[in-house]
Amino acid sequence: MPNFQVRSVHLAPGHEIPVLVSDGVQVYETSWWLVDQLLPSLRGSAPNTMAAKMRSVAHWLQWADYHRYNWATAVQSGKFMSSQTIGQILKWMELEVDLSSERRVKRLRIAPRTAANRIGFLFQFLSWYANRLMEALPASEHKGNILEAYREWTSVWETKVRTAFPRSAPTRPPETMGQEQRELFLRVTHPGDPGNPWRKSLQLRNFALLMLLYEHGLRISDVQQLRMDDLRIDKGLFTIAERIADPEETRRRRPNPKRRGHTVRTLRFSPVSLEAMQMWLADRAQRDKWPGATKNAFVFVSHLAKTSMALSTRRPGQIFEDLKKAYPEKRGKDGRVLNVGFNLDYFHPHALRHDRAVRFVLDYHAKHGVWDLGGQEAMRKVFGWALDSRQPAYYGEAAFLAIGVKEMVELSDHRTRMGLAMEAEEE
Repeated sequence: MPNFQVRSVHLAPGHEIPVLVSDGVQVYETSWWLVDQLLPSLRGSAPNTMAAKMRSVAHWLQWADYHRYNWATAVQSGKFMSSQTIGQILKWMELEVDLSSERRVKRLRIAPRTAANRIGFLFQFLSWYANRLMEALPASEHKGNILEAYREWTSVWETKVRTAFPRSAPTRPPETMGQEQRELFLRVTHPGDPGNPWRKSLQLRNFALLMLLYEHGLRISDVQQLRMDDLRIDKGLFTIAERIADPEETRRRRPNPKRRGHTVRTLRFSPVSLEAMQMWLADRAQRDKWPGATKNAFVFVSHLAKTSMALSTRRPGQIFEDLKKAYPEKRGKDGRVLNVGFNLDYFHPHALRHDRAVRFVLDYHAKHGVWDLGGQEAMRKVFGWALDSRQPAYYGEAAFLAIGVKEMVELSDHRTRMGLAMEAEEE
């Protein structure tokens, strides 16, 4: 059984692509797929997405090797896949399978939405490979039969996928904090608070970083790549800039920014984030506390004894782990929350982006009395989404659910007050 691995190839500082290798040798089919399809279509963006596509193909190649199935032979013969074979592949793609031992161990580890994405990536690869093989065939009646069989296979595949993974609304709203969690978060992360989980020397840095995430819904890669020349403190502005090849980037594990959408945008500090940033910059300028920080191009630096390097990509995750460890959310056997804390599964750096997105919709609705196309466009620019992104609509639905619940509660309270008033008048 071949051993597949996804490895990163660095083209330039801050720019890398994933490749699929088997026993140290790059897989031939995926190397051409990368050049022909992935790089031109993604324009060098989202290395994590390309890596996910490579992993889906590796999972398929494991199945093909185990069943001794050759996709190239199937295409050239015009047989493709039967409906039963497609069903077997769909079930396989849902599983994480350990083939290292004689006895296969199958465990369902991935969510249906993740499985659907994996199967979608596989279909992209199989379609591209089939078209590449068919284009190489000479014009003949046999080629016409293959094209007809290809269209039939595509139709059966799509029907099977729709049956196995019907499109539906998200099973749960995006991870957001409740009001009590927000109050706890803002209190214990503030420098000097008795409940702050970090030592005093790190509190200002961590607070400024968290307030950028909380107040502006930035991606963690945006914060990690923020440089001193991106700040305009006197104007209360900062810029999120796209840097594909940054000569100042020396971290071994580089942040992976998104490069589709409003990748370059200027945002205005909120009063809270501006105050937090000013306190951090004043602390950062003290050479005895942050040696070497004044020569570092990045805003957030690590706390080392001799020199201050750019903050590692793992550190923000550790900051959230510290908060969850200090204030874990506890639930009873019935699922009811027993104490206010941070959810162990849904509290992470990107969760603050979800939370800010929902609050953005609520704030816009409170200010304008409606959530319209103008609000969606403003949201795309602030959060760095593409012009055709449907994320504003997704967060709008989640926020409107909160609005509806709030209005129902207020209406119930109003009716209760009216009923009590009428009873008092009758008495």
